[in-house]
Amino acid sequence: MGMRKPAEDRCLGMIEIDSVPRGIQSTDALIKEASVDVLLARPITPARYLCVFEGEVEAVLRSLARARDVAGSRRLDELFLPAPHATLLAGLAGKRPARDIDALGVLETTRVASCLRALDGALKMDEVELVELRLAMGLGGHAFFALAGEISAVEVAMEQAQMLAGEAHRDLAIVPAPDAETIRLLLGSSSPFNDLP
Repeated sequence: MGMRKPAEDRCLGMIEIDSVPRGIQSTDALIKEASVDVLLARPITPARYLCVFEGEVEAVLRSLARARDVAGSRRLDELFLPAPHATLLAGLAGKRPARDIDALGVLETTRVASCLRALDGALKMDEVELVELRLAMGLGGHAFFALAGEISAVEVAMEQAQMLAGEAHRDLAIVPAPDAETIRLLLGSSSPFNDLP
């Protein structure tokens, strides 16, 4: 199935800001603060800005703190995630492995940070693969992911994901033996924003 190893020497950071100008300013500040690699940085719906970045733990902490200071009262949410699962990082890059899908689990959250945290926990929980990841665009600021695996593994992983999503959990579904057409329709884009060419 999917990659099991966390990226132990890396750390994921994310900040969501309720202002596009302040988001661009905060992203510039976090880049200048420490040596981090920006994975995603762009406006999202509804009129917010999202920046996701990775690096060594100390660098991510420093950059996140700097972005938080610059964002001020415009900061909506943030994430600090040590040792993210390798499949999560691949999903942010739009990469999905080939797979045979026995069962599909889909979880939606009202916040991007909660989606990434829940996905990381689910991937670390059992033998499941990331099928799809969508962040904010076209979803009113919500996010969702879809996992595949044997039905028992998907059930365990989704239970963990729901717990980690907390109050931001909106809904989930488990689909046994999804039809090939359902999967084709789900995989409309390789981008986690699903609006890029």
